[in-house]
Amino acid sequence: MLGYYNEARSLKSVGNLLFWGVIAEGEPHEVAAALKPLSERLVAWRAFLFNNLARQSSGLIANFS
Repeated sequence: MLGYYNEARSLKSVGNLLFWGVIAEGEPHEVAAALKPLSERLVAWRAFLFNNLARQSSGLIANFS
């Protein structure tokens, strides 16, 4: 990876937007192959977070019933 960028904007017509990306050296298929393990870990991490938040939320709701 040669670089990283992010940018945030607030547009009245659509709201708040966040753009991000990376600048990489190589052919697109080479970069995609190199990033695939990272993307798989991110998907697993997102599922872990979602499942834990859902479990915590259901416990909170049960306590208020």
